[in-house]
Amino acid sequence: MLLYYIDDSFFRPTAFARLMRARLESWMERDRPQLVVVSVSVRCDSALREFAQRWQIPVLTSSGVFDYGGVRGILRCDSLLLEPFPLMRCYSGSFIRAEVRRGRAERVYLDFFPDEQTEAFLRLSEQLEKMLSEQLAEKKWYSPFPQFQTTQRPDRAAMAVLEGRVIVMCDNSPIGLILPTDYNSFIRTSDDYYSRFEIATFGRILRYLALGVSLLLPGIYAAMAMFHQQMLPTKLLLSIIESKQDVPFSTLFEVVGLLCAFELLQQAGLHLPQAVGTAVSIIGGLVVGTAAVDAKLVSPAALIVTASSGICGFTLPNRELSDALRLWRLGLTVLGGVLGLFGVTAGLLLLLIKLAGLESLGRSYLAPFGEAEVKGALVRERLTEQKWRDGTLRPLGERNQR
Repeated sequence: MLLYYIDDSFFRPTAFARLMRARLESWMERDRPQLVVVSVSVRCDSALREFAQRWQIPVLTSSGVFDYGGVRGILRCDSLLLEPFPLMRCYSGSFIRAEVRRGRAERVYLDFFPDEQTEAFLRLSEQLEKMLSEQLAEKKWYSPFPQFQTTQRPDRAAMAVLEGRVIVMCDNSPIGLILPTDYNSFIRTSDDYYSRFEIATFGRILRYLALGVSLLLPGIYAAMAMFHQQMLPTKLLLSIIESKQDVPFSTLFEVVGLLCAFELLQQAGLHLPQAVGTAVSIIGGLVVGTAAVDAKLVSPAALIVTASSGICGFTLPNRELSDALRLWRLGLTVLGGVLGLFGVTAGLLLLLIKLAGLESLGRSYLAPFGEAEVKGALVRERLTEQKWRDGTLRPLGERNQR
C-alpha cells in the first residue's frame, strides 16, 4: 500500500498553499496512493472534503489510533507514528511518501523546483547518492588530505553553488558538505569577495608562499645544517655552529622535537576555552622556547625555523588541509635529516604524485593547476569580469549569474 502523509498547510487559502497543492496533485496523478493521512491543526473541513471527493480515496484526519486495511498507527496534530516506521513529522512544502509493505519512506520536497524540473532533480539525487557512497567509502582511505569541504557559513555555501558545486546538507546538522573540491578550494576564502580584487589576489599569493615555507622550511634547514653546509653563507654557517656548540642533540632531533612540542601546544590550546587557549599557545610557546634555549637543549636557529614554519601554517584557512600538511612537514623533515636535500626532493615528488592521484567526485585534486587555468587560482578577478564558471567543473550553466 502506498500512503501519503501531509499536513493541513496544503489546504490553506494562500497562493503558496495552492501552488504546493498543485504540485502534490501532480505526484498523486503519477503514484495513485491508496491512503492519504492529514495532520490537522486548523479547521479546513470544506477543503479536505473537496480534496477527498475529487480523488476518490480515503483521507484520514481524525487524531488518535487508526487501523485501515492492515495499516496501523497513531495520528496527531503534528506527527504520525506508523508501524513499522519511526515517528514522522510533516513540514510546509513537503510530504512523506511511504510504501508500507516494503517498509520504505521518503520525504519529498515540493518547494525547491518547479514541476518540469522534478524528474531532473530526482535523477541528480540518485546520481549524487551513488557518488557519495563511493566517496565516503573511499578506496584511498589512508590519504590524510580531505576530499570534500565542510562549512557552517551561508556565504561560503552560496559562493560554492555559484561556482557550480553541490552542497549536501542533513537535518539537525549545522555543517554542509561542498562537492566536488580541489586543492585550490582550500586556499580560497569567501572573505576574498568582500575585499578589492588587488587585496584578495595579494592574500591568495601570500597564502601559497606561506604554505610552501611551512611545508619545506624545517626539512631544508635540517638537510643543509647536516649535509650541505657549503651551500650556506659563511657568516650564517658560523652563527649556526656557534649557537650549537653546547647543544647535546643533533639538528634533526632538535627540529623534530620542536615540531612535536609545537603540535602539543596547539592541541592543548584547541581543547581549552577560546580566550584561554590562545593565551596558552602563545605564552606557553614563549616560555618553553626561551627556557629550552637558555638550558642549551635547542639552538636559537632551530627554534626560529620551527616557529616560522608554524606561523606560516596558521595562514591556511582550512583546518583539515592544514592538519594533512603538518603531517607531511614532519615526514619531509625526517627525510631531510636522513638523506639531505635528496630526501626533501624525493618526499616532495611523492607528495605531488599523491595529490595528482586523488579525485573528488571525478574532479582532479590538483585542478586547475594541471588544466592551464592557474590564473583563476591565484588571481581574484573583478566581479564584473567573472563571466564564466570554472570549466573543469563541467557545470550545466557555464555563465555566471548577472
